Amino acid sequence: MHIEENKTKKFNNSIIVGYGSIGKKHAEYLKSVSNCLHIIDPKYSLSSSNQINPIKAFKSFSELKIELSDNDVAVVSNWGPDHFETVEKIAKIGITQIILEKPCVDSLEEIDLIRNLAEKFSLKISVNQGWYYLELGKRIVRLGEKLKLGLPVAIWFTGGARCLSTAGSHWVSLANEIFSSAPSQIIADANSDSINPRSENLSFIEGIFSFKYSEGKRLGICLTNKSAIEGKLEIYWRNAIGVLEDEIIQIYLGNQSEEDKRITSYVKANTLIYKGNVPESDDTSKFGMQSLYNSFLEHDTSKFYTKLNHHLLTTKSIILALIASETREHLNFDSKVDRHLYKKKYRIS
Repeated sequence: MHIEENKTKKFNNSIIVGYGSIGKKHAEYLKSVSNCLHIIDPKYSLSSSNQINPIKAFKSFSELKIELSDNDVAVVSNWGPDHFETVEKIAKIGITQIILEKPCVDSLEEIDLIRNLAEKFSLKISVNQGWYYLELGKRIVRLGEKLKLGLPVAIWFTGGARCLSTAGSHWVSLANEIFSSAPSQIIADANSDSINPRSENLSFIEGIFSFKYSEGKRLGICLTNKSAIEGKLEIYWRNAIGVLEDEIIQIYLGNQSEEDKRITSYVKANTLIYKGNVPESDDTSKFGMQSLYNSFLEHDTSKFYTKLNHHLLTTKSIILALIASETREHLNFDSKVDRHLYKKKYRIS
């Protein structure tokens, strides 16, 4: 009976490095689809777990002793500054299927290192960023075209203590998808406070951040660590505005007269023309833990390289914003920075 059950499992060994709030979500899924779940976290206790499947706990990666198979998977859900080192350890022991939590890494150098690592070991790295796998940006573009609004021209987020890294990676990733590129120029005025709920040693970044894209399109992010308000994400078209919350969007049309179509003839956008979920297309992924892990069965390695590059460009945008703030410079996306800034770890997580 036990042998038959094992044949139905997606994975032989599952390894979770970092058992915080996100690591626990992965564990809830993996313990039912793995023959054995290994949790690596110095604070984890087996006595507090619900042992549906065999679970083994280790205080550090060096304690891990397992017999590997081709059908193993590892989850990197520890602190962002430790991500590259963890992925490297996983690759060197022979596991090629990896779920990586955002941000991918916390330095420009490690962006290059993790890209090289993926190529060297033929890694399938899937970054857990839900909006990207939901193709939310592409769906918003298609909805605007269906409503005859044209293409989005700007995205603004204003809010309280959300952190440029913790939540900001979603907005940058969304903008990159909507505008079909990474930003071309970045300026910023950033500040970090010791309020990160994971650890006071990790950054929690507020400030004003401007990401300029081709044709003058923009993403603007304004955050303050002095407010607990969640904030609001707005998408601007030439003559409409959309307010996005999760996958629900409300779009209001500007009441511009037929006689005066000047861009400077300011009007109020108060005619509601759409409210509801951003429509899905036939090829939209049904994102969730199941689809995240199923991707290892559905895509080849080259597909993972393409997807990983999107997330690395998002991470690079965030780190460049922090460098732009530090140097007080307008940075082009491909600007060369001083070596110490290239290597500097920004403690984002």
